[in-house]
Amino acid sequence: MNREEVYNLACQMLGNFFFKEGAPTHDPCVIQYPHVLRVANAKYDWSFAQLRGALRNPERYPGGRWLYRLPSSCLKVRQVFDRTGTRRIELPEMVAGGLTVGEDGSGGVLVDYQADLVASAGELPPANPIFCDAVVTLLAARIAPAIAGDARLAQALEQQANGLFLQAIAFDKQQDYSNARSPHALQQTSRSW
Repeated sequence: MNREEVYNLACQMLGNFFFKEGAPTHDPCVIQYPHVLRVANAKYDWSFAQLRGALRNPERYPGGRWLYRLPSSCLKVRQVFDRTGTRRIELPEMVAGGLTVGEDGSGGVLVDYQADLVASAGELPPANPIFCDAVVTLLAARIAPAIAGDARLAQALEQQANGLFLQAIAFDKQQDYSNARSPHALQQTSRSW
C-alpha cells in the first residue's frame, strides 16, 4: 500500500475528505505520515523489520569496552552475538552513538535489531493487512484535529489503532512461527556495515 492510498483511506475515515495536492488534507497527511510510520514500526517486534547485521571496526571506549556504531535504520537492539553468531554477548550497553561491549566483542559483533524499513520506504507491507489498517487508523487519529477539528474523534481513533496493532502483532507472530510461509514473504536479511 503506497502513501497516497494510506492518505486517502485516513482522510475518508474522517468523513468526506480526500487527499490531493493543495487541499486542506495535504499538509497534515504529509507531515504526520513519517512520524506515524516510525511509531508503528517501533511499537512491536515486527517480523518484517527484523534484521541481523555485522558490526565491525570498533572504537576504544572507556572502561576497557568497545564502541560499535549502529546502522542509521536501527530502532532498537534485540540481541548481540559474537562475530561467529554462536555466543550471545550479555549486557551490552547502549550509549549515544552506538553500542558498547566488553573485551569479548573486540573482533566484531552480530546484532539482531528492529529496523525502520517501513518508515524509510514509506510503503506498508502487504503480508499483514491488519498492520496496514492500524497505520491508516493511527494516521487518521493524528490528522483528525487539523482536518475534522474533533479531539474526541482523534482519541477514539487512537484507541482503535492500538487495538488493531495488538491484532496485527498477533497475526505477525502467527505467520512468523507458521510452517506454511511463502518463500516470497520472507523478509529477513543480513547486512554488513
